[in-house]
Amino acid sequence: RKDALFYRLDSAYKLAMNSVEVLKEERLKIAESYLASYNAKYTDEERAKDLEIIKTELNESLQQYNTKS
Repeated sequence: RKDALFYRLDSAYKLAMNSVEVLKEERLKIAESYLASYNAKYTDEERAKDLEIIKTELNESLQQYNTKS
């Protein structure tokens, strides 16, 4: 289950980062929710570096949309 949740997160993250602009914000928020869900259930030292990269890039990308308003 842990692996499945990580791969769901990773797939959502990659989809969001490579999305067209019209869909990007919504997909980033979905990936962010998957990250929160994963972190709530697991503390994962072997994937800590990957999770930190995902978190950082999601936050930076979402900031673009927060400053547009």
